[in-house]
Amino acid sequence: MAAVVFQARDAALDLLRQRWPATRPGTGADVDRAAREVIERAGFGEQILHRTGHSIDVRVHGDGVNNDDFETRDSRRHLAGTCSSVEPGIYLGNRFGIRSEVDVCLLEGGRVEVAAASPALRPGAAAPPP
Repeated sequence: MAAVVFQARDAALDLLRQRWPATRPGTGADVDRAAREVIERAGFGEQILHRTGHSIDVRVHGDGVNNDDFETRDSRRHLAGTCSSVEPGIYLGNRFGIRSEVDVCLLEGGRVEVAAASPALRPGAAAPPP
């Protein structure tokens, strides 16, 4: 299950990286769908309980684009100089859940910076063994 969450996170990051230098960067809903599709294909669609991410500002949650096609269906496009979280998760009732969060900043010139709390959670890192 953790591997699915990591793959969903990486799918959202891949979409941001592919579209960011383009003239039409992805919307918050696009990023959410990229992660959500991975989780749904693995059979955990009903266990997604929140959007994939939110805008980050100086007060943590910002007024910018949310990576969301679940709660608000955010159709706004990401802009240069903004940051957001990518944090897909799978939650099994009252038993437990798994979420992987990274913070992403979209910079001028097509650069994408990703910050993770742990090396094991960095994009492209293999899921830890079960």
